[in-house]
Amino acid sequence: MPVIQAVQTFTGIANENEFYGHHYLAEVFKGDIQTLIESWLEQEKLNPETRAPHKRLSGLGRKWSMGFQGRFKDDQERLISHAQQHQPLLEALGYTLNPQEIELQSGMPLPVWTVLGEPHQAPRLIIAPAYQPGQEDNETLDHTLTPAHYQGMEVPKALRGMSWLEIVSEALLGADLAPRWDDENSGHSIEWN
Repeated sequence: MPVIQAVQTFTGIANENEFYGHHYLAEVFKGDIQTLIESWLEQEKLNPETRAPHKRLSGLGRKWSMGFQGRFKDDQERLISHAQQHQPLLEALGYTLNPQEIELQSGMPLPVWTVLGEPHQAPRLIIAPAYQPGQEDNETLDHTLTPAHYQGMEVPKALRGMSWLEIVSEALLGADLAPRWDDENSGHSIEWN
């Protein structure tokens, strides 16, 4: 299958900066994803209480499209609602919401939802809520941290005014133990919501 057809076949996949090789997308990806989906369906057969991730995700569409609901008295409540909205999505993908602060770069403690990996090693996965209450119409990576992200305390000096694009670049990827992708599929990544 030509690369252009392969990419067009998989809705929602864009090969940004040719991150994946043409051969992988054209020839290998379809088999890899099919094998994964078949394993999910087999798990469903073995355990009727389990639903495959793609089925759980499709069931979230209506709830997700409703977005934030209710009135909020402050930005802290908006952040809580944001986390609650994303929790079912994270669970469908196999992750647990575990809010905490991590400090990979000295003086830059970040509020995150999940960190996976071994202690004293680079995290395998970091899920960070790159969201600034009241800025929903702006690009997510342009959002900044506010006192609400720190339970009303001041934003650490080194992070004040930094956009999430800068935070990802400097406080996460610029750290000594930064998350890194490796091509063995056991690699590291960063996701933001």
